[in-house]
Amino acid sequence: MNRLGGAVALVALAVAGCSDPSPIALPEQTLVSLGREVVWTTDEPTLGVVRYGFTSGKYDRVAYPSAVDREDKSFSTEHRVTLFSWEPGRTIFLQLMDMTSDQRLAISREDSIRVDTPAPDGPILEWTMIDVGWGDAHLLTMPNTGKRILIDAGERRDWENVRRYFEAEEITSLDVVVGTHIHIDHMGGLVGSSSLSDDGVLGALDVGLFLDSPNKSASRSVHGEVLAAARDQGTEIDTVYAGDSHLTRDVLVWDPEVKVQVWNSGDGRLNAGDSNDEGALLNNDSIVLRVSFRNVDIVMGGDAEAATEGAVLDRHDETGGELESELLKIHHHGRDDASSKVFLDRVNARVGLIPTVRLELPYQGETLRRMSDRFMDIYASDLAIPLGIDLTGDDGHHVRMVTDGVGYEIIAIPSDSFHAPNKPSLEDAGAIEP
Repeated sequence: MNRLGGAVALVALAVAGCSDPSPIALPEQTLVSLGREVVWTTDEPTLGVVRYGFTSGKYDRVAYPSAVDREDKSFSTEHRVTLFSWEPGRTIFLQLMDMTSDQRLAISREDSIRVDTPAPDGPILEWTMIDVGWGDAHLLTMPNTGKRILIDAGERRDWENVRRYFEAEEITSLDVVVGTHIHIDHMGGLVGSSSLSDDGVLGALDVGLFLDSPNKSASRSVHGEVLAAARDQGTEIDTVYAGDSHLTRDVLVWDPEVKVQVWNSGDGRLNAGDSNDEGALLNNDSIVLRVSFRNVDIVMGGDAEAATEGAVLDRHDETGGELESELLKIHHHGRDDASSKVFLDRVNARVGLIPTVRLELPYQGETLRRMSDRFMDIYASDLAIPLGIDLTGDDGHHVRMVTDGVGYEIIAIPSDSFHAPNKPSLEDAGAIEP
């Protein structure tokens, strides 16, 4: 049994401006079983996760409880978490992490275990946020069919980062590419920065299908280049609309066990109200997808702003359907014009992914506060709160989620992507205190 006297500074998100709390007792943790399933109890209800890795003191993954009945967001005294990165003969080093409802954090001493039995087989869904710095690029790998779906590809210059990732993973083809909207930091990497026919995702990889939003803008030349590149390579082009799903559109049938819903697509002209800001209009055109594998749900929506989030909620109030999801790709790079309180409340995600924190911190303060208030763990290419990762300079990592449709795990994978220099520290930005 461990009695812990304080929280790890890099792991606890404290909102700037709050006074330091008086010393308080943290929950006791009692490890009662250890194996591929880690089971422990606490003396008061907490949210519990396991962070672990293969080197003592260095943790690169976090395993979450079952998504069934939303156990991953339930405060409980009994905790059971499945580990996914199980390799026979290797020693795993782990810590238990428990958060109380008043945001006290308890972290256990390090435990280790060596298991020689093989890991169980079964279909796994993977979602990787590729480290492209500021832009968006996400790869889904289906659990049964193995189909690969790329959602956005960063800026033109980010094609080099995407290429490096694909080469490391030995990926030469994609079944589907989705362009959430036509801003260059989402579509630029699809065509790259040169006139070479093999530049960019669409030129260098074998792509079966390109899915687009219905609203376009002639002033954004990159979109025309994307369509031209797709036609040149013989890639099929199609459009998805709000309300489409795997039940109504063959282009969204990616796996027999995966449900795909389009929550928004090209509705920005309606959602942005009286705005004359073309950027906001195009952001609100973003394709918003909910991808579900058994009990685990993922929501990602490009640069959708609060207006689109509100329209999504209104549409669901009219038609019904589930909103709660385990993982949310935070919209518009985590900027405060998205991730409204009501949207975060209704989606009720446990994990939030932001492409990068430092490049956008002056615009993210309120979003980070809202996430922290809702017990959302924050992962970015340069920050992983539960892992204690806080990177500066050109270091970065890809963020990967793996799930068997019951539990899930987040893995930080070192990348060799280039980042913008001179990123401010968290303290200098003033949005949060590490």
